[in-house]
Amino acid sequence: MLKIIAFLSIIFFPTTSAQSTADIWAVPVPNFNIKSQYVAPVKAHGSGHRGIDFKPGQNPVTAPTAGTISFSGTVVNRSILTIKDGSGLLVSFEQLCSDLEVGAEVERGQGLGVYCSSHKTFVEHCSGCIHLSVRSSQGYLNPELFFGSLQPSVLKA
Repeated sequence: MLKIIAFLSIIFFPTTSAQSTADIWAVPVPNFNIKSQYVAPVKAHGSGHRGIDFKPGQNPVTAPTAGTISFSGTVVNRSILTIKDGSGLLVSFEQLCSDLEVGAEVERGQGLGVYCSSHKTFVEHCSGCIHLSVRSSQGYLNPELFFGSLQPSVLKA
């Protein structure tokens, strides 16, 4: 029954985007261009690309949304910075070197750090890219949902 109500609400009350303009995050670098897109795994622990990749060039990376630094450091051979936003989402940047410490509050648009490849054992799948992922309590989400760049699917007859 809920599926029918949801379907009818989409038909009779369509929206132009998945999120309102107020919810759209700021891009983390000027000329933000996604190099590798999110690819959901078929199985819970299957292969996929649980985020997006972008090249910052020489630009510092800025916070797409306000929050609190929940992790800043190295995991195995990767420099990672994670922001926890007000709704509990975790926004992680991989291969980002930062001076920010856990517990620091960041504002939307505030500088976070710069791209770094300081670990010689890390093999990049996108040269010079930063991997950005978004996690909720339910798992990974497509970051494009938050940048307003994901277009709804269209059923063609």
